[in-house]
Amino acid sequence: MLTEEEFKAQLCENNSNLSFSDIENSKEILKEKDLKVEGYLGVGSYGAVILTCHTFSINHFAVKIIKLENPNERTAVRSETDVMRAFRNKYLLELKLVFFSNDYNIIYLVLQFCPNGNLETFMKNNIISS
Repeated sequence: MLTEEEFKAQLCENNSNLSFSDIENSKEILKEKDLKVEGYLGVGSYGAVILTCHTFSINHFAVKIIKLENPNERTAVRSETDVMRAFRNKYLLELKLVFFSNDYNIIYLVLQFCPNGNLETFMKNNIISS
C-alpha cells in the first residue's frame, strides 16, 4: 500500500490524466456505492487503483479509476468490461461492478482484491532466478 505522498508522486510520474483531486472527488461517488476508501494501491498509465471496503459486507475491493478523454474511449472500455464480465476463472480477477461518474468522464472498475499484490510483485518475491 502506498502513502498519500507516494500515490501523488506516482500520479505525476506516470503522466496519468487523473489528478489527485479526481481521486478525492471519487470518494463521494464511491460512498454512494457503499465503498469506503482505505488506501492507495498504485498508478499506471491509464489510471489509478485504490483499496476500498464495502460498508456492509466488510469485503475489500480494488477500484481502478480511469479518466476518459473522449467518447471513443468510453465505447472501448465498455467492450473490454463486457469481455471481463463474461469470463469467470480462478486465475483471473473478477470484475464485480462497473459504473461512471455523473459526467461520464471517469469509469470505475470494482475488482476482486488480491491482498498479496499483483502478479509481477508475486513473481519477483517468489521465483528464484537462475
